Amino acid sequence: KLIEENKLGRADRLRGKFRTFLLKAFDHFLINEWKKVHAIKRGNGVPDLPIHDPARVPPDDPSLCQGLSAQRAYDLKWRATLMEQAIVRLGKSLTDAVDRAIFQALELRRADNGKYVPKYAELAQKMGISEQNVKTRMYRMRARLGTLIRDEIRHTVSSESEVEEELRDLMSPASGL
Repeated sequence: KLIEENKLGRADRLRGKFRTFLLKAFDHFLINEWKKVHAIKRGNGVPDLPIHDPARVPPDDPSLCQGLSAQRAYDLKWRATLMEQAIVRLGKSLTDAVDRAIFQALELRRADNGKYVPKYAELAQKMGISEQNVKTRMYRMRARLGTLIRDEIRHTVSSESEVEEELRDLMSPASGL
């Protein structure tokens, strides 16, 4: 790694022995490797929550519950309502003009049943910001949405373990959302 990144050129006799330089470089290498191995990955194992799922149906759509048992219809209606409330709260919580514009662009996608999905590059160009900036803002919005969903669930259960259980159930493929 020292040779690949041409870090040997940093060695300076006036600052100390070459052996000390190598030992320090090795220490830094080991610390960086340890950090990589023990780093908490983005999301910390929590599922990535889609802000706008084209398959999601509004909670008041009658087709949501057609042909289902009363229990299954209730579950789907509850989940759809919970997601809708969290998304509405997310929209209301956005104070930055760019975040609101991105959210509104995605709301239009949702209203159009996801037929047209704007690309990050397209949103970036439209907003006059970098594509990475759009990605970062979307990541933060998804994280905030996750917090809001947990808050909505927290209002309906009695313990934190039940929140996690409900969230896992909500995000399971069998949930229908």
